[in-house]
Parts: sequence; structure tokens; C-alpha cells
Amino acid sequence: MGLCLAPAMLLLLLGSPSSAARNRCLDAAEACTADARCQRLRTEYVAQCLGRAASGGCPRARCRRALRRLLAFQASCAPAPSAPDGCLQDQGPRCLRAYAGLVGTAVTPNYVDNASARVAPWCDCGASGNRREECEAFRGLFTRNRCLDGAIQAFDAGWPPILQDRPDVHQDPEHSLLQVSSADGLLVGSSLLSMLPVLALQPLL
Repeated sequence: MGLCLAPAMLLLLLGSPSSAARNRCLDAAEACTADARCQRLRTEYVAQCLGRAASGGCPRARCRRALRRLLAFQASCAPAPSAPDGCLQDQGPRCLRAYAGLVGTAVTPNYVDNASARVAPWCDCGASGNRREECEAFRGLFTRNRCLDGAIQAFDAGWPPILQDRPDVHQDPEHSLLQVSSADGLLVGSSLLSMLPVLALQPLL
């Protein structure tokens, strides 16, 4: 578990969803992330502050940003056992955006296999010692989270099921790429699942 998260961060993450959901600072950060002008001003401010920092120091801003994204994921994707799909009303899109925000951080989730949209952190709990329960609880935010599963499946269901194996004109016929037709044009890639984070981030760009 030491490879995944520091204990203090884990305790924050595993706190009650209701307390995280009422965090005004987190709400303000999410609102700023959704606004292009606020993002630009925040980026300029951070660049000015970091420019004055001594080189080789701890990248505290990067660590705090990753922690904010992790806490946003925990608050937005907190499972609701009483809901049919595991999410509170209208929570699915927020959960998907928060999940996409983890891409590129130290806790970037990976797909478990090529046959499903199930995700899990890159680390396991093999070396967590006497903190195994906490480690498994953290992994459960991804592996046993009906809200996250439903959000990913709902996003995936929005794409037409027209998959055609067409040869790429720039390659020899023996090697082909999977191409997916959509209303916005032709999407090319080895897997629709691998494009999920990029597509989920488009509204934020």
C-alpha cells in the first residue's frame, strides 16, 4: 500500500462521502475546472508562484492537485446502495468527469482486461502489511463501485455498436485498425475503452 498512497491521504479518502460532498473548497475547485476563464487564470497564478520556487524542491502544487482530483473522485463516485444504478440522481456524469480527472496522476486507473470496462488501480495490496483492510477499501472505490461501473457503461452505451474491421490505407493489409463510426466522424483505435478518458475530458477542454 505504501506504493499507492500515504496513510494520511488514505484516511482522507476513506472518510464519509457526505462530509466530502459538503466541502465548499472542493465545490469551488470543481466549478473553476468547469470554467475555461477560471482555469486559465488559475494556471497563470500557479505558473507565477512555481516560477519563484527553487528548482529541485518538492512539487507540492502537483501533489495537491492530484489529491484534489482523488477527493473529487471519492465525493462524486460515492456509491449509493439505495439507488438502482448505485449513483445518486444525476451523479453519473459527475462521477465520469471526476474519474477522467484521475488520468495522468499517480493513481491513474487501468482497465482490468480487454473484455470489459472494469478498472482498478495499478497497485495491489500484496505488501500492505497490517493496513490491508484500508488498502482493499481504497481498491474497492474502483473495483466494487456500482456508481463508477454504471457511469462508464452509460458512456459506452452512448456510442453506436457499429464496429468494422477496415484496413488502414497507410499499413499493409495484414495489419488493420478497429474503426468506430460516430456522428462526429471516424474514430480510429485499438479499443473504444482506451478512448474513454479522452472523450470524457472533451467538455472540460
